[in-house]
Amino acid sequence: QYLLDYLASGKGPMRTPTVAYMLAVRDPASGDVDLPEVFGAFEALGEKMSQKFSVLGTFGPAISKQLAGSKENARPMTLSQVWAAIDREIPEPLRSQIAHVEEVIGSASIKTVVRVRMKDGTTLALGLGSPHAEAQVEAHYQRAKIFIENVSKRDAELPLGLLRSMLDGIHGQMRTELDFSNEVRNMEKAQVMIAELNRRMGPKMKGWKFAVPKLDPRAKGLKKGILMEIAPGVSFERFVSSKGAPPK
Repeated sequence: QYLLDYLASGKGPMRTPTVAYMLAVRDPASGDVDLPEVFGAFEALGEKMSQKFSVLGTFGPAISKQLAGSKENARPMTLSQVWAAIDREIPEPLRSQIAHVEEVIGSASIKTVVRVRMKDGTTLALGLGSPHAEAQVEAHYQRAKIFIENVSKRDAELPLGLLRSMLDGIHGQMRTELDFSNEVRNMEKAQVMIAELNRRMGPKMKGWKFAVPKLDPRAKGLKKGILMEIAPGVSFERFVSSKGAPPK
């Protein structure tokens, strides 16, 4: 039935028949629908929603653990897509200063971060939006609204009111994230907050400290990208998994 609800949700972008088929697959042990696949059918929007629901624990610990893995499954842009985005979004003279894209160092639902080598020899992190991200988010937002309404017409055991409000909130959030100047302002605020956090928590951190990458002044004013230093250390998730062991 979830598969039929999805197929009836419009003519916009749709995942492959294989993924659509997986929407109908139930967990053989519990008989429950595979919720990660339901969220995954709506690509970037669904990935963001699954991350939120994993934190809320709405569907219980087992499903929350599955949903939390969606962040790790975010597909980065290909090298050709990265160069196309650089040519399209990075204006001169900054564009001519980028000598080489070395590797992908991170990805999220609508963004990819790559390590770039500049012609002056410095190595920086460049964040770029995924191709057609804005159109993709809008198309899947409309499809998800129809999907929820289709599900609401039958006796489905899903928190539909929460799904609707979460969908609207994440839609607005993702539209904001597509303008990288907002992320620049957030990073500038974070610099101040993290400095105070380190001052307060320093004695308890066993040699660790929080760090926010510094923005590269050459990229000031960019709206479709962000250029910053590569911060030392590890992600907060890895810090937690290390159980606070002192840094090597």
